[in-house]
Amino acid sequence: MIKKSIILLCVAGTAVSLLFLYLPKTPVIAATECGAIGPYATGILPLEVDALGIRADINPLTPALCDNADADSVVWVALEGNARCEYAQVGYGRDAHPSHTRAQIFSEYAKECGDNHFTRQLASIPTVTKRYKVRYIPRLKLIRMFADKLVVDATTTFDPAKTWEKPWRIEMLGETNFNGDDVPGTLENPVFFSNFRIQPCQGCAWVVPQGLTLDSTNSRYGWVWDANDRFHIWTKCNQPTCP
Repeated sequence: MIKKSIILLCVAGTAVSLLFLYLPKTPVIAATECGAIGPYATGILPLEVDALGIRADINPLTPALCDNADADSVVWVALEGNARCEYAQVGYGRDAHPSHTRAQIFSEYAKECGDNHFTRQLASIPTVTKRYKVRYIPRLKLIRMFADKLVVDATTTFDPAKTWEKPWRIEMLGETNFNGDDVPGTLENPVFFSNFRIQPCQGCAWVVPQGLTLDSTNSRYGWVWDANDRFHIWTKCNQPTCP
């Protein structure tokens, strides 16, 4: 899935200083080695699943970026239609604006390519592990995106059940715009996707999805299963390719 550029808001004061506790050592590639534009991703790539919702707990880490105005790095969970540009996602990320030095929560959704793309940001940063959730609500005929219990300023303005192709898909990813951007996390301090669940139907219990596969489209990004409902990702090295 190709996401749109994310414009992250700045916040000042105490909230920003808290995130210094969550900055890992970063193996970002030198500015001259941003490399090819992507996007690049690591995690659960698109998987067809009969579900109305997806959620996962993700710990906060600010990624390092290569020196390019279009650099960015995000982690998120997503519920998608079965065609390109049909998605709703929520997570946190960072872009290359000079004042955007810390990751911030975001949500984004799209009805179709070239039309009705929206991005919403919160003027806050993730300082603790949060539960990110995307859920279709049949009664309201819309999708909402959450960080814990907070709706992340995003509710679809259309009914995905009428406009998105079936079957729907899920994703849980770290994604970057350039080969030289880092996904959040290092080997010593990775990003965990944990306690992830899907909701198969309205009113159904949230269950662990089956048949998931971890993969990466960039050799710099690592992934490891920890349990059937937990995996972690990180950036492996500061070279264009990693062993």
